[in-house]
Amino acid sequence: MCLELSYGFYYEGLLDDAYDTAPYDEWSELSSNEYTWWSDTCSTVYDDWSDFRSDVYDFLDDLRSEVWDDDIEKATKKMEDFRTDISKLKEN
Repeated sequence: MCLELSYGFYYEGLLDDAYDTAPYDEWSELSSNEYTWWSDTCSTVYDDWSDFRSDVYDFLDDLRSEVWDDDIEKATKKMEDFRTDISKLKEN
């Protein structure tokens, strides 16, 4: 959603308006730069989102295995480690 809004803001707003008022070479360079920025941002967001989903899946899979094996001590340790990792992410 956010990326769609940013795309619309630049391509259906600022750059669209500038097309009629700025020299073509300037407009083209700005358009290309903005597209690169937008595309890189999309990739970064997707990579972070995908990594997060994998981490949560791995955590739940590990936790389920420990509970299934009736090793509550290991399950508790995995939850504590996960909480620590989340706390570190919040600090950044």
